[in-house]
Amino acid sequence: MALPVIAPAGAVDVRAWTSVVECDVNTGQGDERARLVELGRKGNGVVGWGIKGDEVVNGLNCQVSEDDVARAPLWRA
Repeated sequence: MALPVIAPAGAVDVRAWTSVVECDVNTGQGDERARLVELGRKGNGVVGWGIKGDEVVNGLNCQVSEDDVARAPLWRA
């Protein structure tokens, strides 16, 4: 009976279901360090969702982030 309540809570707890990495991303004004939710690997980099920029970006020189939370929960915003 608790499963229908637990499942949605797990889906919105804002923890990434894959690796959160910190990479060098070219913003058009030079490279800057950014946190990405890893979507896949391509060549020597990572294709990921830019948490700050809300867009898909390519990252290089990536390292696994210490923090696996993609965003603050809605109830804390």
